[in-house]
Amino acid sequence: MVLFSMIGLSFPSPVPYYLLSAFVALLIFLSNASVTYYYYVAVLLVVTSLILACVKPQVWVNLRSVEGSLVVALSLYAGAAALNMWVHGNWSWDQFNEPVKFLLVIGAFLAVRRHGFKESIIVISSILGVFSAAALTWYQSEYLSIGRVFGSTNNIISAFGLLCLLAGYFSVVYIVHYKVIGKWRYPLALVIIMATLYPVAETGTKGVWIAIPGVICLILMSKWSSNKRVLMLLAGASFISAALIFLFNDMVHSRLSGLSQPLMTYIKNGVVTDGSLSVRLETWKASLMMFIDNPVFGVGLGNFVSAKAELISTDVIQARAMGVAGPHNDLFGTLAIQGLVGLSALLFMYYAFLRLSWKFKVHSLELFWCSTGLILIYVLSGLAGDRLSSNLTATYLALMMAIFAGQMSYKYTLATHDNQN
Repeated sequence: MVLFSMIGLSFPSPVPYYLLSAFVALLIFLSNASVTYYYYVAVLLVVTSLILACVKPQVWVNLRSVEGSLVVALSLYAGAAALNMWVHGNWSWDQFNEPVKFLLVIGAFLAVRRHGFKESIIVISSILGVFSAAALTWYQSEYLSIGRVFGSTNNIISAFGLLCLLAGYFSVVYIVHYKVIGKWRYPLALVIIMATLYPVAETGTKGVWIAIPGVICLILMSKWSSNKRVLMLLAGASFISAALIFLFNDMVHSRLSGLSQPLMTYIKNGVVTDGSLSVRLETWKASLMMFIDNPVFGVGLGNFVSAKAELISTDVIQARAMGVAGPHNDLFGTLAIQGLVGLSALLFMYYAFLRLSWKFKVHSLELFWCSTGLILIYVLSGLAGDRLSSNLTATYLALMMAIFAGQMSYKYTLATHDNQN
């Protein structure tokens, strides 16, 4: 029970406080256990937050500069997508569906900023989420004989691996920082790491695997000044576990060991010879060419596939690249589809969120590292995948940014006695 009594905040508003706590707990847990119900909770959280904003209009006032910057950044990200569709003259709600999420979660940020939630539920729901993901992985792999597991998602393999990695990271950050657990916190962290690596490995998603070294480095940085030896042992055990997975998991071994030959062939001859690495390189080449032709606003939301087809028809890129629907790189994809305007809006949103996290770091150390890891994992995994254009992963990013930022603001208010009533 020691683990479940972390971080008590004084003087919460009872109903909104516990309601938001329940939503956050369910959101994190269901993102790994049941995506269908996760969407229901996400909608309820957004709607409830907007209602709280109307009932308690104080949530809209007395914003600090970093908080106001985040609200502006979230609005600009959605606004840049709307501007892009207006410039290209092809408005589509389907294409606006992902960017508008970052506008809608402003209400969640303001509601959490005002009322807060019980922060211990982050680690509890993350741990439960990791073990539920591991259980689903074992069932699908061992009983259903599925080659690449996808958990409760609708065959969105990369999203399952990404959300499991995030839940594992959040769990470990809180565990290694919580001193009351004592000497057991590092063995517990190692168990969580093992339980996280298992589903992530079984997804076979190389884009998510890219983020694992970054995750381990962040965990080391977060506690480096306190216990270097134990942290190095923890990191070493993690790398050994990853190495054993590579050596003894046939699927992981084949997907990684088979990268070198297609890469060398593509570098020497420019020929696409596989459906993973070289086809991605050709798709990234297409993305950069689209950006060069349309540097300000890109080719437009919803026009990536048709623009790629034009490049194929003129033999600029190879036809095998048509088999990949998206850019498979968030940065190149943003440049190709929305140009410099879209990329500037995306980077400003990340900057505003991390700036707020840094500002409130003293009173929210664990949330600071969770926030930093959230962005780092999305950026690194987005180097070989489409995280921002996926409904599941875009929703998760938007909501967790709003929740983390709101809670850090709430704790800063309590700590500095800044009465906003």
